[in-house]
Amino acid sequence: MVELLSEKSQVPEWFVSHWWGEPIVAFHRCVELHRKIRDLPDTVGYWVCAYANRQHALKGEVTADPRETSFFRALQLSKGVLLILDEATADSGPATPFTRIWCAFEEFVALRRGERRLLDIAADSSVKTQLLTEGVAPADEEEARKCGAGYPAAKVRSDREKSFPLEVLKAGLTLQLERAQASEESDRWHILNCIAGRGLDLEPLASHPSYERVNRTLRAIFAVAGWRQAVELDIAEALGLPEVLRADEEREQLVLDFTGSQGIGDRHAAQLGAALAPGLRDLELSCRWCTEVSHEFLVQLAPSLRTLTSLLRLKLGFGFAAKRVQPVGVEALANALPRSLKELFLDFNDGNSLGDESLQAIALRMPPELEILTLCMAGWVHLGDLGLVALARSLPSTLRRLTLDCFILSRRPGIPGDQGLASLAAGWPQLEVLDLSFKSNCKIGDAGLAALVLPRSLKSLRLVLDGCENLSDRGLAALGANLPPGLERLRLFCNETGCGDPSLAGLLLPASLRHLELGFGSAAAADRGLSSLRLPEALSLLSLSLPGSFLDGAGLAALALRLPQALGALHLCLSGCANLRIGLASLGRRLPRSLRHLTATLDDCECLSDGQLAGLAQSLPELETLRLHLSGCALLGDPGVSAVAQRMPRTLQHLELDAPEKFSDAGLAALRTALEGMTPTLTLDCSRSAVDEDLAAELIGPHALAVLQRWSAPPAAASAAADEEPSTLPAAAEPAAPAEPAAPAEPAAPAEPEVEAGEARAKEWARLAKVGLAEPKAGVWLRRRD
Repeated sequence: MVELLSEKSQVPEWFVSHWWGEPIVAFHRCVELHRKIRDLPDTVGYWVCAYANRQHALKGEVTADPRETSFFRALQLSKGVLLILDEATADSGPATPFTRIWCAFEEFVALRRGERRLLDIAADSSVKTQLLTEGVAPADEEEARKCGAGYPAAKVRSDREKSFPLEVLKAGLTLQLERAQASEESDRWHILNCIAGRGLDLEPLASHPSYERVNRTLRAIFAVAGWRQAVELDIAEALGLPEVLRADEEREQLVLDFTGSQGIGDRHAAQLGAALAPGLRDLELSCRWCTEVSHEFLVQLAPSLRTLTSLLRLKLGFGFAAKRVQPVGVEALANALPRSLKELFLDFNDGNSLGDESLQAIALRMPPELEILTLCMAGWVHLGDLGLVALARSLPSTLRRLTLDCFILSRRPGIPGDQGLASLAAGWPQLEVLDLSFKSNCKIGDAGLAALVLPRSLKSLRLVLDGCENLSDRGLAALGANLPPGLERLRLFCNETGCGDPSLAGLLLPASLRHLELGFGSAAAADRGLSSLRLPEALSLLSLSLPGSFLDGAGLAALALRLPQALGALHLCLSGCANLRIGLASLGRRLPRSLRHLTATLDDCECLSDGQLAGLAQSLPELETLRLHLSGCALLGDPGVSAVAQRMPRTLQHLELDAPEKFSDAGLAALRTALEGMTPTLTLDCSRSAVDEDLAAELIGPHALAVLQRWSAPPAAASAAADEEPSTLPAAAEPAAPAEPAAPAEPAAPAEPEVEAGEARAKEWARLAKVGLAEPKAGVWLRRRD
């Protein structure tokens, strides 16, 4: 079938394993859901035996040796396997593929040691189609971004998978692939012997370690996938999940995410501990936002952690659940940290009972060969310099990446300040990546930054000092004058401080810098500082956030003269710059031809006009991404947006527009016209504009603007709809495909008699206008395509 439909070879990216007995519509729903969740293009190749093999000439495809079949060749080419399972019916199921020997062989190949492929599992039930993915999928990440900054993609994935059919999960927990059957008994012999590594024509063994290895691996996959659902139904022990998971002795990675679950509590810690196989090398456990978890959970889990003597990476998330965690829980955890760890991530954000005592406990038991350390301590109101001093003294010489988040809300004495920062600077080893956040009421000031001697080995520095009231330009000048010569990435944020123009002017950026993000959200940063900023020629990304500043645009004009010609991404946040009058046109004229990504956040810039926006877009390079945020710009409207639309390059792949209040249907029509023949992903926010939000949301989706259509109506349509709005109806009602200006109009499709057709079209237009799905403005009709 594939050969009939295609003129070139089809390389499979995903191999579909199924039993052929499910309804084709169910099969299709599973594949389509998988494509959507994995964010795969329409052209992705799925290998399906029914359509890839000639079913009436299988001798060349299915040989005695399973390793020489088309199945095996397709599996070798694919990056993953999609296993489709069925629900129980009167004749089959649940999970029939576990009883079919060819499916057993496909799972064996997918899970072979050293050649491991992704294994996703779909099930179509009477309720809905569900998908278990190996790891977080692109659609989960996208949904998390929509939920707001910091929202965990793992929670989106967990919520998506928690209703996977329970009967299918149960079948997966007890599967025995060696009992699977085949239409041809010889196939069964050959496949079992292939799995066991024996002669193909020998009578197969009833049991073999290779059978059991595949069984254990698949059972454990279902145990992990069903754990959250089982906990919330309180049946985890009844299903034997701890025993199933622990039996998978070859498993090296375990990720269990209970984020936001109201079912998991302290009493489940022992169950989780019993499931941890000693050979684990990577463990990730999240109980973020779990309100029934306290320090007792950590106390119960600690003994099991102590047995993981091969563990290299440990990631524990208790953020926003840490309100119920007392220091005794963190101390128990610290005492159980495996000495073998190379990477440690601890999230106890919102732990308002935690502080110096807890950080000292972690420091005392710091793994000696740690390379990556991340401590999330936002909201630790009892944290001060004593804890930071203890941590600095314990940092191992092997450490290469250090991340500390100290977002303190309290104003009590002892809050982290200059002494703690100075002690860290004196204690850290040859770091390559340093990320420090001292936000809100931290007492860090000029003395602390002056003492911040950065290691010469540093490649990436992120420093957040938002709201540090003791900080001034003098401190930042000291920091800016001592940046390491090999620094490649600098992210510096000093919002809500007194820092401004002198700080920008004092930055001595090394020639090696490729990535620069600066945030000075105060009126103190304006044109003079921006004019003095010297940008390295190697810079490929520049992000400047100066919301609320007194920029009038002269600084932008000066900056435009210094933009590196190798710049690939430029992001400007100038929200609330009330005096922004000039500069955008100068910037637009000098955008580097290498630029591929441009973001201009200009919300609430009251003086920004259509002409200035048009100036920014006057010479756009071959952009792939364009983001414009224009809400609250009172002077902007359709002319400015239309000017941008007319100059958009044909290379554009993603367009994001937060429309101004005066944006109307006419601007939407201009946008549609400009994008004809292009297929960018489009995100359009019309919530504060004159365009109907629901209409725009329906009309403009991920494959945008194909649904926006120009309409013209015959006279019959106008007269027939006279009862509705006779004076505003357009002159035709048949949709026409977009055409080049010189091309002749498409002939109307033959249809019903003319009078009946005109009346039907008129009635349809009247119905759409009555419910708000059609509106004749500026000679353009907008409607939903059903």
